[in-house]
Amino acid sequence: MVIRAGWGNEARGSPPMTAMPARRSPRRLCRGEATLESAAGLAAGASRAIRAAAVAGPILLLAALPVPAMADDVTTPYGPWLLPPSPPSVQIAPPPALEAGPGPLPVPQASPPVPVLRGLYLPAGRLLRGPAPHEWEAWRLAGLNAVVVDLKNDEGWVLAPLDVPEVTAWRTRWSPGVDLAKLIATAQTAGFQVVVRIVALKDSRAVRARPDLALHDLEGEVWRDASGQTWLDPRHPEVRQYIASLARAAAAMGFAEVHLDYIRLPSEGALHRLDWSPSVSRADAVAALVAEVADALEPTGTPLSVAIFGQSCVVPGDMGIGQQCETLAEHAPVLSPMAYPSHYALGAFGLRMPEREPGLTVSRTLQATARRVGIERVRPWLQAFSLRVRYGAAELAAQIQAAETAGTAGWLLWNPRGVYPNLQAAIELAGRRLARAEGLPGLPRP
Repeated sequence: MVIRAGWGNEARGSPPMTAMPARRSPRRLCRGEATLESAAGLAAGASRAIRAAAVAGPILLLAALPVPAMADDVTTPYGPWLLPPSPPSVQIAPPPALEAGPGPLPVPQASPPVPVLRGLYLPAGRLLRGPAPHEWEAWRLAGLNAVVVDLKNDEGWVLAPLDVPEVTAWRTRWSPGVDLAKLIATAQTAGFQVVVRIVALKDSRAVRARPDLALHDLEGEVWRDASGQTWLDPRHPEVRQYIASLARAAAAMGFAEVHLDYIRLPSEGALHRLDWSPSVSRADAVAALVAEVADALEPTGTPLSVAIFGQSCVVPGDMGIGQQCETLAEHAPVLSPMAYPSHYALGAFGLRMPEREPGLTVSRTLQATARRVGIERVRPWLQAFSLRVRYGAAELAAQIQAAETAGTAGWLLWNPRGVYPNLQAAIELAGRRLARAEGLPGLPRP
């Protein structure tokens, strides 16, 4: 068996946020495994036992690997996977080289032009108690013009009343709910666009009502990931119809943009037990879902964007999770790579520890993405939370500077609790750095 070692899954949260302990020592998966800090020194020889470290919950998988310019996902024929309690001996395959090309591949260009949005994520818990007027004003003065809020969260709850039959039939409506219509009005008055996030395939609520629509294991039971959650199967027409209906309803509510998240197959758990027929590729199944949502939104004129792994436009193929960069770009005008430095393996991009090089990590992610789809269609998610390295104003500023220098269609800040204490200082620092750089303006201000 050949395993290519490296990447992990995204740090995503749902209200109330409990999945991201701020400071926690790495927990071990296997006896005798290496700690995160020493993982880079484990690779010597073509065949050896894998060591893995899982950090701060289901966040990052690392394996014994060389430290070349690039690393790939922990991959089997079934895709990335969580290593079992007793890992087999494996051969470490050389990671694929970063593909260099003369320019973007020929994918349809966004029309009309992609708006430049600089924004942050607010979970439902934050919406229940705000934002307060002074927060809107502070964000506006900092140069932000957008917020991202959930309509369907990571557990499958729908946070607002919608005229979607499945929401009623499957009992996916969350109580107490959030007055999203009021939020849109308040945000627009404050000068903000509201982007609505719809978690597509990770869904424990709908599966509870309709287990036949879930991903299943080889025994025919509902498959669960490493955290015990279930996933919808994008091959089912009813699944695609459900997500498309949610997107259409969101457009009718007046959201400025629909943002699909978890638009992929699982990346952690016993993926070798996942029942997936090779007759339909994972990339085609995911693309079919995005295409159906795009078709549903076309009459409304509401733009569509999709969140993808930061690595999805860096490594070739679909990473075993169905995220093929160019295929998704055929249907979605905007791609949002989650360029979180904490989620890259030691040695990725030739960096000893990418988490300590936030500016370089984001910059190289965007360079790779630009070669595949064009930078004008890219609006990255940036890391506004801490894992092993404490992230403050300097680390956030470095990421913002990298995105602004690359010429992206803005950027989005992710903190699962919706707390951004270093935002103002980071914006000011990034602005000063950009202003000093030859030929680059500072950040726009109102």
